[in-house]
Amino acid sequence: MTAEVACRTCGGEPRAGARFCDACGAPIASTQPSAEYKQVTVLFADVVRSMDIASTLDAERLRELMAQMFERSAAVVLRYGGTVSQFTGDGIMAVFGAPTTLEDHAFRACLAALDIQSTTRQLAADVQRCDGITLQLRIGLNSGQVIAGEIGSSAAGYTTIGKQVGMAQRMESIAPHGGVMLGESTARLVENTVELGEPELVHVKGTAEAVPVVVMRFDADLLSSLIDDADVTSLIDAQLVDQVRFAPRVEYSFRHPLIRTVAYESQLKSDRAQLHQRLASAIESRASADENAR
Repeated sequence: MTAEVACRTCGGEPRAGARFCDACGAPIASTQPSAEYKQVTVLFADVVRSMDIASTLDAERLRELMAQMFERSAAVVLRYGGTVSQFTGDGIMAVFGAPTTLEDHAFRACLAALDIQSTTRQLAADVQRCDGITLQLRIGLNSGQVIAGEIGSSAAGYTTIGKQVGMAQRMESIAPHGGVMLGESTARLVENTVELGEPELVHVKGTAEAVPVVVMRFDADLLSSLIDDADVTSLIDAQLVDQVRFAPRVEYSFRHPLIRTVAYESQLKSDRAQLHQRLASAIESRASADENAR
């Protein structure tokens, strides 16, 4: 038994084996499976306070700004092998691992998320200078199994549906301004390759219990315990790290995971061993101090 194929342009039913629609001449899509289960990482990026920006700018300037943001973000997604699923008007949804299967979909999504933030900061500098407004993005990531494909018989386009998609959107909604929030599923997949902050339990809409989330970040206290005379300001000026939290504890994130990787791999193995020991001691000291403070 073969499934009936309808023209996506006009809805007409073509002849068996036809490559073009007899009614409108549009190409007939091949009869590939309409949807399949895939392991992916979903990325949601959204403009912070987009309604305030919309009320400040005229419609044409707003359209121009959002178009620039979308084009830059989409280019980053494609660079890391992802697929842009939709443009939401003030943000994007992208998926890594579908339709092309990617074993490292979570890592690619993390790279893309930080790169999107980096390119948005460059755009934000121009927007601040020209329009006097602050442009920032929140980005959320979540990984897991979804149904991916062309849903329905109309030309809705390639998309993904499932619980993991909704959770990625929730991660975006609670991400820090200018930062990236990871769901626990994504954090587990990249914990050995990406610099992560301490897990936090947060309540998100649609869930009965608090869920663990992770932000890609580190703090100045740990850095100072590892490097003598650590100067975070110089790292920020060199565009190597960004401040992502101001209170209660100042925290930073590497602008790009490759910066962390290069810094680590450039160390001799003996120096890495000393680094690990100092980090373990610093974490133990912090844990003891936090326990005594309770």
